[in-house]
Amino acid sequence: MTTTKIIRTALGALSLSLLAPSALADLWVFTSPSESKEIVRYRMDEQTGELSDRTTFATPHTPWAMATDPAGNVLYVVFRDDKKVGSYTIKEGSGVLEEMNVASIDAQLAYISIDQAGLYLFGASYKEGQITINKLGDFGDIIEEEAQQIAAPKQVHAFEIDLNNRYAYAPTCGSNTIECFQFNTETGELKPQSTASVAVDESLAPRHLRFSPNEKFLYTSNQKGGSLSSFSYSEETGALELVDTASSLPAGFEGKNHSSDVQVTSNGKFAYVGNRGPNSIGMFQLDTESGKITATGQQDIGDVTRSFTITPDDKFMVVAGHESGELQVHAIDENSGKLSHLKNYPAGKGLMWVLTAPVKPEPAH
Repeated sequence: MTTTKIIRTALGALSLSLLAPSALADLWVFTSPSESKEIVRYRMDEQTGELSDRTTFATPHTPWAMATDPAGNVLYVVFRDDKKVGSYTIKEGSGVLEEMNVASIDAQLAYISIDQAGLYLFGASYKEGQITINKLGDFGDIIEEEAQQIAAPKQVHAFEIDLNNRYAYAPTCGSNTIECFQFNTETGELKPQSTASVAVDESLAPRHLRFSPNEKFLYTSNQKGGSLSSFSYSEETGALELVDTASSLPAGFEGKNHSSDVQVTSNGKFAYVGNRGPNSIGMFQLDTESGKITATGQQDIGDVTRSFTITPDDKFMVVAGHESGELQVHAIDENSGKLSHLKNYPAGKGLMWVLTAPVKPEPAH
């Protein structure tokens, strides 16, 4: 690892520690409208959830999934149809996006993520059944020449690495499995765990996943099953074992549905699953010791959503409305986890992704 890389990783960790929930200021909210070639950015007031300062940034291709590095300094954007991923510096103070590079990736990616040290970019290709790995440069740029591809079962839809940067998992909608890997931080190599694949019931089709903050559980949204599942997770071996599954759908719902994203609050007490059918967010309470799940109700969003995000202090949820082209802001009750709608904001048609990054002060000169 280069000296610059070590410094960048250390500074990223320091930035995150300084931006603990109690100390957070405002946030940038980024979203990707798939019917235009631009990224839309808002500024969120961390106290009220109000969005302001709508700004657009032109992109060379149509944007899709997005991710940030652990410190929130770099935004990565998938240009799926063009088989490319762009890296953009988020300027301190202004939040302006400055392109570093656009790298060719030999797959149409549905999802990207960054390892905990900010050294590698991972991608999941739903269409081609592949997982891609690209090394990142000293400033977070994508190194096109240092790439790997691993065959995966059909319809792999996400890829996430655990909080210790040791084990990684990829849910597959088509094969009804969670693929399990060991990760070498020094080389970027992925290899199968001793149990390389965990099968789930064919009625589920796991789509996205999140880890519990206490590192005891992994949660999946189930696209076909319309549900949330919890798996116990071993820090020592990375082994998974199914604990519980609970429906994310309204009681008595019998229409067509494809569940989408899953998010877990930073205190590990609440989880949420998007439902594309009843157009709602299913809400859950989580037992942080046993992994048991209790469904607590529905929040009607009146729109299809592929992506939503929770602010780091667990106060607000931002939902990307795919059909309306609006961002919805909802307050999260700290005791029950229930959502209450606050306001909608125009962002652009076909919203695919939404995420936040901390607003950082401009460096003193």
